[in-house]
Amino acid sequence: MNKIHDKKYASQHEVECALRNLTDEDIYRLEKAALFLVGNNSITNPRKILRETIKSALSGDRHWCTEVKFMTFLQQALRSNADNYHKKQRRMYRLLKAGNVGDEGKSPEEKLLMYEHEVLVKKRYDEVWKIFKDDNVVESIFLGREEEMKPQEIMDTFDISKTEYNSALRRIRRKISKKFPDGWQTW
Repeated sequence: MNKIHDKKYASQHEVECALRNLTDEDIYRLEKAALFLVGNNSITNPRKILRETIKSALSGDRHWCTEVKFMTFLQQALRSNADNYHKKQRRMYRLLKAGNVGDEGKSPEEKLLMYEHEVLVKKRYDEVWKIFKDDNVVESIFLGREEEMKPQEIMDTFDISKTEYNSALRRIRRKISKKFPDGWQTW
């Protein structure tokens, strides 16, 4: 039987030191990853997601296991934060589509922000679907992700091989990066 060992997590001081030791190239890579993950729009931007990621590491909300390289930890935390952001957007889109977003009790500013968010989410959603309208594998992945299916579930449900799935993910990254080299410019 394998013995499970205790993982060692970095202290706040160790996290601070690791952050100070990031090179310009590391920071550039993190900024590019954030740009790819969330784009740049009027609701959020890559720097905001990156700032939130670093803040969560410093505050101890995210724990860095020292068995993992610090850059890997930051990239995974960044991906997680971006994923949470996208889940909120998908929930918002479903609510807006169903007409379940109540305006009662909201200030005019909040109502305006909700409307702007609705427009942005709808525009982003429609644009991405247009880019991949003739790609059945990508459309299947999008449908599965809308239903919050895991990759294996998507492959099983839509009869997609692992190679097809991974190739489609690369196509998604390439086409979106080509179409939106500076992130999601919607205004």
